Amino acid sequence: MKHAILVEYKGGGYSGCFWEWNYFAVINGEFHNILSTGSAGVKDYEDAKRLLHDNAEPQTVNQYLYDNRRDAYIYDLNIQASINDFTANSNPGNIIGVLRYLTEHDLTDFRVLCPRCNRPHDPDEYMLDPNNYKGDGGIGIEWREFHCQDCQDEHTCPECGDYMSRDDEKDLGKYDECPNCKPGAVSEDDYTDKERQHITELETEINWLNKTYLQWPADFDRTGKITELTAELADFETDIAYRHDDRYTDRDNSLEGMLWEPKETTDTGASVTPCPN
Repeated sequence: MKHAILVEYKGGGYSGCFWEWNYFAVINGEFHNILSTGSAGVKDYEDAKRLLHDNAEPQTVNQYLYDNRRDAYIYDLNIQASINDFTANSNPGNIIGVLRYLTEHDLTDFRVLCPRCNRPHDPDEYMLDPNNYKGDGGIGIEWREFHCQDCQDEHTCPECGDYMSRDDEKDLGKYDECPNCKPGAVSEDDYTDKERQHITELETEINWLNKTYLQWPADFDRTGKITELTAELADFETDIAYRHDDRYTDRDNSLEGMLWEPKETTDTGASVTPCPN
């Protein structure tokens, strides 16, 4: 088994940056400078050994070392649990950069667990979600997620082909399309007569049920009926949006054939309570 460690340490130290995570690897005694920035960056093996207190052999998984200048995390690339520590706790953008370096230099004899599907894959099968990032507190950004090629294929929007994050999949459209591909709301001015009529019917019935001064039969679930009709109204407005969007009109024949007949307001048996004089 070859000796292989990955070191994550506080480098940086340049105009606009007090420190940032840097990386190097020591594999069979050979130093690999993966990322080194600023005055605190490790440039060679001698500097690396000074950081490691002249001891490049990790004694424990995810060993924590500290000197007077900076601290460092050491990951043993021969131990899967140690690799999992690195990919679970480091910044996704840095993880992809490190994996890319190790792959390009043929230094990967391990697999990496995908944080989305929790399945192991080769390091060169991973990528960042380009739409999932946050500010780093300055002018830069930090990536928030990485995933494998299988997840890229399995969670792709059927309309635009873009990857869909977990948050995207909480708000899918009627055809499992991503939020960006869902049709927008339709202006009331663009409603057809039948669409406008049906919406008016639903809104009239909901308004009637909301009249608290009426006396309702004891066995009538007024709140439940309001909830039911409100949901029906929302679904109907969604159907209108799909019907008016050229991308979806021809996909479902029922959208073309939506016809509604006028209906009478539900007879709830309510009576008017006279207002007190």
